[in-house]
Amino acid sequence: MGAIMHRVIIVDDEPWAIRGIRNAFEWNKHGFEIAGQFTSAHKALEYIGEESPDLVITDIRMPEISGLDLIRMTQEKGLDVEFVVVSGFAEFAYAQEALRYGALDYCLKPIDIEMTTPLIEKLKSHFANKRNARNNRLIDALTSTNKQELPQLTRFFDLSSDHYFRACFIYSNNGQKVDSRVLFSPGTQSLEVEFGSSKTLIVLKSKNRSELEHGIEGAFEGSDFKAIGISSISQRCEHMAKLIKESDLAASNLFLNEDKGIFEYEQKLHLVKPFIDEICSLMKERAFEPLNDILNGGVRFFRQHELGMGEVVYLWNQVVGVLVGAYYEQLRDMELDFLN
Repeated sequence: MGAIMHRVIIVDDEPWAIRGIRNAFEWNKHGFEIAGQFTSAHKALEYIGEESPDLVITDIRMPEISGLDLIRMTQEKGLDVEFVVVSGFAEFAYAQEALRYGALDYCLKPIDIEMTTPLIEKLKSHFANKRNARNNRLIDALTSTNKQELPQLTRFFDLSSDHYFRACFIYSNNGQKVDSRVLFSPGTQSLEVEFGSSKTLIVLKSKNRSELEHGIEGAFEGSDFKAIGISSISQRCEHMAKLIKESDLAASNLFLNEDKGIFEYEQKLHLVKPFIDEICSLMKERAFEPLNDILNGGVRFFRQHELGMGEVVYLWNQVVGVLVGAYYEQLRDMELDFLN
């Protein structure tokens, strides 16, 4: 699971200028990869429409389609693509106009090597802030009951399409990022949302249910992760919050198991209910010695039945309810809160 790279294309009608831009920046070091280079602005525009790269480095003056035209046409398509323009000193006014169009920055030909590091660090910071803001908006939209904002945030969600959905939560090692583009079969599309430095949500969709039922475990073979939680499958986008909660609960088995693993969500509250009933009965009877024996065997019971964090929370809330009801006077100064 390597770091996710921002995809860059370079557009200039002069091949030597493209080579100069490629060589002037330490792209990989700062999290960028060159995904394409074009001497034809027409072909570049076609590629942008199909692949939606993260960043376009474009010459300002080109035959037929200028850098300004390329920015305007991309914006008209509603694509979330950033631009940096390159210009000669004579076209400096055009470069300033590109900034008004929404370009992130500009640089002059020939490129001053001393200016490349500050520029690429600025770009890296911009994309980090943009990714965080997008993640936060996506998290809010995914966990909301109103799913109308999702198609506006990402083309991944088309509420009119007929797809099956599944959610995966991944706890990775040492802050390693997950690149879902290399994990799943071509028929499975994925959307990544970061939940901190070592926790990633991947939403999967496919028109074929069997692709979401099989192949997930194989996708992670050889990967370095702590735990993967997998939800059930639904054909309804409005169930997304439920699928995310299921995958998060499944992944939380990491905290109850000593070994890493892939955990699939399964509702097991019925298994823990007799255990809870016995504990609650003994508490009401004040039979503390047998109660202590049962509690000491709690971890073994949970591991034996492969119970997860959902059952832990259910156990806690039931026990707190009994304690507050039976021992209110003794416990009123204690902060015994129910867990969500």
